[in-house]
Amino acid sequence: GYVIHKKSDHQQIRIGPGEIEALYLENGRAFVAEIKGSFCIFIADERDQSYHFITDQLNSRLVYYSQTPDAFVLSSSLSALAMTLYSGQQTIKINQGAVLQKFLFNFTLNSETLLENISTLSPGNCYSFEGSKRTKREFFNTFNDLQLSGPVYSKSDGANHLIEILRTNINLGNDGPQNTAVPLTGGLDSRVILALLQDASDYQYYSYGQLFSYDITIARKVAKAMQLKYEPIDLAGDFTSDFARYAHSANLLSEGEGSFKNANFLYVYSQYYQQHSSLISGIFGSELIKNPTSTGLFLNADINKMLSHNNNNDHIKSIIEGLKTKINLSISASDAWDYLANVWQSTTVLNNNEPYPQKLFHYFI
Repeated sequence: GYVIHKKSDHQQIRIGPGEIEALYLENGRAFVAEIKGSFCIFIADERDQSYHFITDQLNSRLVYYSQTPDAFVLSSSLSALAMTLYSGQQTIKINQGAVLQKFLFNFTLNSETLLENISTLSPGNCYSFEGSKRTKREFFNTFNDLQLSGPVYSKSDGANHLIEILRTNINLGNDGPQNTAVPLTGGLDSRVILALLQDASDYQYYSYGQLFSYDITIARKVAKAMQLKYEPIDLAGDFTSDFARYAHSANLLSEGEGSFKNANFLYVYSQYYQQHSSLISGIFGSELIKNPTSTGLFLNADINKMLSHNNNNDHIKSIIEGLKTKINLSISASDAWDYLANVWQSTTVLNNNEPYPQKLFHYFI
């Protein structure tokens, strides 16, 4: 992943393993208060034979674990962990409850994974192992530390503040013109990046799709008007003939969470990461500019019902009744109801008395 060091002078810089080690040696585990990003960090301290797993604030990079009779096993890869357990004669079974959650909500609401007895570590935590002693220290809590409170900006001041945030994000992901590729689709993301990128004409730009699609025809016009170095990536030819391989890899690399529809991403990245160490993309995100109910992946009718009411028992029952008409449940309707009710009640960011906008905010986070 990547780690951002929040320096005392409010500057933010990307750091690597060497800088992380220095911060740990200077401050011990307390150094986690100075970092953010998308990461999972493992530290083996030979001085006292202690081991530390650190998860990022939002679990952008998941750490998986399983408790066996002989060991506590952790990995940043679900498939690698599953193979380790399997090689140790552990039985690997599909988690039907997690599958049910995926079908209803497009992801799991709790720490469960698609495999039984394998879970994810909580976000914003440091898990330490010192001999037989195991401790968990939370350094960030999304529900308590991310609140819809703070300064209220005018439209002009808010826009300027947002511009500075986006410019900072671009700079943090930028490895310079020789090593960075930038998407140019003509959509909002790429236009924002183009507007805020310094020395924009020095960078390599790309977009992908069918050669007659808007993602390429509009990008060509923008690149020509602004005299940018631009290359279209045609999703035909090699990609079409080798689609099955890219689709399989996309599913495998996403630990079974990604759809075969993500095969195009993998094809593009395989083309561009050979020459570039960084791709700047998606800093604004369609989830921020579309009506949430239209995005599907972020908010569907089932989850919207449950967010809109504090007492969800009736809604859970109606969801399961509707589900029985769509698929054959592998568990009974009563067991499904009990399972979903328990999941919802144990998920703090969802089961709370906050007004709907705050609930929606925490759900998206």
